Amino acid sequence: ARLVNARESDIVLGNSASFGLQLIANGLAWKPGDEVLVPDDDFPASILPWTVLEQTGVVVRRIPTDDGALTAGALASQLNERTRVVCVSWVNSFSGRVNDLRSLGSLCRNEGILFVVNATQGLGSLTLDMGAMPVDGVTSCGFKWLCGPYGTGFCWLHPDLQAQLESRQ
Repeated sequence: ARLVNARESDIVLGNSASFGLQLIANGLAWKPGDEVLVPDDDFPASILPWTVLEQTGVVVRRIPTDDGALTAGALASQLNERTRVVCVSWVNSFSGRVNDLRSLGSLCRNEGILFVVNATQGLGSLTLDMGAMPVDGVTSCGFKWLCGPYGTGFCWLHPDLQAQLESRQ
């Protein structure tokens, strides 16, 4: 919680970044036609938890980036009335490009869309302050830049997102 300037009650311990993404993806009440947007070149672990929802009628749309970075302008052009969630990696693991979480999150918040971030590639090297970021959920593994053991991770959930989730695990 101190690492991301959050309350301990908003942290869920898990075994990976995927654990947190699955917690969110499986906990939301979805309707056929609801949409999740993910960068087309994002790390597979950030995409797979959402694609499993396709069998229930949720549309997972992969959107183009500029060599791994998604701009607010590019994201704005992809949003529509069915978009419920946007999920991005903070730092693209293939290009090293850093997404501007403040601009992407502000756009999502203004549109009433949940903004979820896989922070694995940046957390520990870069500072993330959940008290100041317009983000609804953050997930990270414990290794990489956090230098923890493999098989550890956590998820931070904004209280408003927590209220929307139904525990299914």
